[in-house]
Amino acid sequence: MKIILGNLVQFFKYLLKYEEEKTGVLIGENKDNVIYVKIAMPVENILKSKVEFLANPYDMVIAHLLAENYGLNVVSLYHTHPSGLPIPSLKDIEGMKLWPIPWIIISKIGIKGWILKDGVTEEVILA
Repeated sequence: MKIILGNLVQFFKYLLKYEEEKTGVLIGENKDNVIYVKIAMPVENILKSKVEFLANPYDMVIAHLLAENYGLNVVSLYHTHPSGLPIPSLKDIEGMKLWPIPWIIISKIGIKGWILKDGVTEEVILA
C-alpha cells in the first residue's frame, strides 16, 4: 500500500509546533492499493494531551459526511507524537483495531504510515 501525500508533508510538519497531540483524517480515494489524498481535515483532540489523543466524535461524523458528499472516503487517520517516535504506541494499536485504515504518525524524527494486518503493524509507503 502507498499513500500519495504531496504537499501535505509541509502541513504535517507545521503540526509539530504544538505541544499537544494533533489529529485528523485524510479524505480521498483508494485505487489499486494506492491512496490519493484530496482533503486533510483536522479533528479536535478532546483530551488535549501531549501523549495521547481522542478524536472528537462529532468531527469524525462531519469528516465522513464531507467525504460522502464528494464521493470519496476517509482513507487515513493522522496524528502527532510531539516528543516521541513515529511508531504506533500500544494505545495506537488498540485504536487501529477500531479504525482499520492506515495511520500516519508525525514526529520530529519523521513521518511514517502504518496499517494493522492480522494483529501486526506494517509500514505503509508514503510518497
